[in-house]
Amino acid sequence: MAILAYQLFIVFSLLVVRLVAPRHLLTACLIWSGFTIFNLFFWPLILVQLAVVWVTFSVLQPKEIEKPAPATKKADSPPPPRPAPAATASPPAIRADAPSILTSVHKAVTDFNRSIDRASALQQASYRIERVMHAEKLRIETALTMARQNIQLEAFFAEAPGNRASYENTVADISRLREKSGAKGEAVESERDPDVPDFSLPPRHADSETADAIAHRIGQLQQQREAFLVDLKLSLDRDGVLREQFFRVMEASTHRKIWAALQQRLRPRVAPASKTLAEIFKAVEAARPKQTEPPAPPARKTPQQAAELILRPGIHALAAQLGIRHLVHFTRVKNLPSIMRHGLLSVEAADRRGIQKLANDPLRLDGHLDAVSLSIEFPNALMFYKYRQLHPDDRWVVLLLKPEILWNHNCAFCTHNAADRRIRSRTWPELSAEPSFRSMFKEAPADSPPRSTQGLGPADPTDAQAEILVRGDIPPSMVVEMVFEHPDDMEAHSHITACRSTLMKTAGHGYFGTRRFVRQIGRAA
Repeated sequence: MAILAYQLFIVFSLLVVRLVAPRHLLTACLIWSGFTIFNLFFWPLILVQLAVVWVTFSVLQPKEIEKPAPATKKADSPPPPRPAPAATASPPAIRADAPSILTSVHKAVTDFNRSIDRASALQQASYRIERVMHAEKLRIETALTMARQNIQLEAFFAEAPGNRASYENTVADISRLREKSGAKGEAVESERDPDVPDFSLPPRHADSETADAIAHRIGQLQQQREAFLVDLKLSLDRDGVLREQFFRVMEASTHRKIWAALQQRLRPRVAPASKTLAEIFKAVEAARPKQTEPPAPPARKTPQQAAELILRPGIHALAAQLGIRHLVHFTRVKNLPSIMRHGLLSVEAADRRGIQKLANDPLRLDGHLDAVSLSIEFPNALMFYKYRQLHPDDRWVVLLLKPEILWNHNCAFCTHNAADRRIRSRTWPELSAEPSFRSMFKEAPADSPPRSTQGLGPADPTDAQAEILVRGDIPPSMVVEMVFEHPDDMEAHSHITACRSTLMKTAGHGYFGTRRFVRQIGRAA
């Protein structure tokens, strides 16, 4: 009612101005408009009040303003007599100003309606995803709480033999009391099998700006879920007891869809521990097809053919048996836009194309300026730490790449650092052969700790500085994930990472720490 009374007061004030000083009616409307815009902060109320002001003006404005100028005049008719100037006549400029103000008001109302429609479409497109994400997160956090309670109960039972019986009797008494009181237990909603988020885009909206806003919002939601799951995995990997109890709670729950989606991310994806490297190599040799005829002499290749992808089924089979999930490359965050546009390029290729690139090692003491350096499963922690200390003002990102680079690209397999004299003394054909790839996983020499003591998995090279040299461009499609250390870097590059980014929650850990630490707490997802 107060708002309605205020609008009636505005109409009354304009009516008084119209009766007392008609020539100042437009000025009074402009004053009311300025007062409305600068003193009110609620857009619907601002638009209503502006509409009241200018509708009142259109009704009360002097008749001279409403008269349109004659379009044409007849030549044979005498001009009408010019009326005497009246004291209350308005200046002609008012006729030009009033329509422009009404047009601005109409444009403001139209823009407001468009923003309302866009917000409504955005909410409709993301509401279900947000609701399902919230339900999934709530159930996972509830399972974590139950797992921690189970751990506390197990500790309580271990304190004294009679604690378990006392606890079970108490639970039985509570159950009998609930049955007598007629309590029905949990609601039906909690017993239903909840869905998992579906981030597929809806049919494209007719308005391109609205469609882009919907796509951006869904991408943000997917990144939020990925960050939550990565944080969950790191928490479970640090505490094996909590991990085991969490698995038990989820397996006993009715959340089948959520548990099925989580198992692929939370369970370790490495080769079976029962297989030794010797058994793996033996299985690969047994699966290799037997050759009955001597191979034909290799034909001379043109430079174009030599640059094409090289298919090596032996390395493919061995990498699959070892359980290699990805290759790794660390670089400065500033290089990301160029990498996602041109791919990973060697120093020589970048200079040839005139692409500005911040190289980790511009000198390349290994002598391979035409190759990109990668690692298997984990970065070269010593070199990574060295470069971060040399360039403390730079931000870094770790790229995880598809393992098929090993058998689809021209690679050299270096058992040690490529600048090591034991590697520099060998030729590229020797380094690119299958035996060189096998030697990356051989047992450590006698003066070094054995692989079992180091806690290495089958996919981990024996030497932490072992690397892969790749000749030729590595396209952006080979990048499957990007691990950032700082959240602002991940947010700033969300438009080019296409939901492939992950935030390393704990600084100095994971891919920004040491390989030994990661082997102790589990591999980062």
